[in-house]
Amino acid sequence: MPKQHSDSPKTVLGKAKVILDAFSIERPSLTLTDIINATGLPKPTVFRLTQELVNLGFVSQSGKRYQLGMFAHRLGMIANQQLKLDDIFNDLLMPIAKETGETVITAQLDQGQVLYLHVIESESPFRFVAGAGARRELPFGATGMALLSQLDSAEVKNILQEPFKPFTAKTITSLAEYQERLDQTTANGIVVEQGEYYDGIMAIAVPIPGRVPLTFTVVGPEDRVRPNQTFIINQLKQAAAEFRKLDIALTG
Repeated sequence: MPKQHSDSPKTVLGKAKVILDAFSIERPSLTLTDIINATGLPKPTVFRLTQELVNLGFVSQSGKRYQLGMFAHRLGMIANQQLKLDDIFNDLLMPIAKETGETVITAQLDQGQVLYLHVIESESPFRFVAGAGARRELPFGATGMALLSQLDSAEVKNILQEPFKPFTAKTITSLAEYQERLDQTTANGIVVEQGEYYDGIMAIAVPIPGRVPLTFTVVGPEDRVRPNQTFIINQLKQAAAEFRKLDIALTG
């Protein structure tokens, strides 16, 4: 039996949102059991609300599996049309992707995770592979550090749990040391991370402060990124400055 989270929403609308949040790029189709396990909500609640979401068009059902319905897709299309974020990110970041030949990621902080909003993937056979809509647990590389640097130390401590999992020999595993890096990031306005999460991979990220923390990141093989480090930093900072001028209010 799944454990119900202590912070589970109390309202019907809040519980419905938790159910919708269970669907992702990685898991677009779920069984009722999948939804129960992902949400921690009681089975009768999940069954009742999922059926209501099906009736309203937010979710569709095929046999024993559920996926987002046409009404949810229509709302997503409206939001995308309104913000035209893909076009904005392409205009700002495609020149950097072409000049460097590396993967360029736009990410935001969402529900205590890294959420990839937009990805321009490198065309090189040896590249960092990522996709828009993917989520990563915090802390996660230069992208996670750039996002967390925009929070105060109390919020960071609330999100991160020691000890941190060591991905490589260079991974920071203590909160105190990580907070020092966050302070440096805030002061410098840039993160340079080399092999801390993937051996041989280097990432450079720029924080973009706002109501929802955002970042632009260039990531690729260390031997290709390091020679272009100064150029990448300058280009990312310029792109971030241009984005801030647009004064777009992201939601999270």
